[in-house]
Amino acid sequence: MPRPAEAGVTHSQPAEHVLDPAMLAELGEELGEAGLARLFAIFEHDFALRLAALRDATHAGDGEASMRLCHAMSGAAASVGAAALAARVREGLAGPIGEADLAAIAVEAARVVAAVGTWRRTRFGAVA
Repeated sequence: MPRPAEAGVTHSQPAEHVLDPAMLAELGEELGEAGLARLFAIFEHDFALRLAALRDATHAGDGEASMRLCHAMSGAAASVGAAALAARVREGLAGPIGEADLAAIAVEAARVVAAVGTWRRTRFGAVA
């Protein structure tokens, strides 16, 4: 499985670069801020469920389910402008996923969730 440096992706980006600003602007124009907030809520919920399912599939040795989940998770991450997370998950399409891969995906997903939280606070205040 290719590692991040080989894929040309840096996974230690500053938090403000976790979400693509151009993608956020485009989504904001299309959906409005409330729609974008709802999209992020759905993303966070669904991604957490898929990550748990990916862990289960990996531990069960179900490569087909792992690949299907990686494909869906990569697309979901790309659709909200989380390019590094999408790339990290896409690595799972290249071969078997191990514990280190699962941990790396979880870390990058946590960075995206934190960036979404920052976005919400800047738009809606501490309560949102």
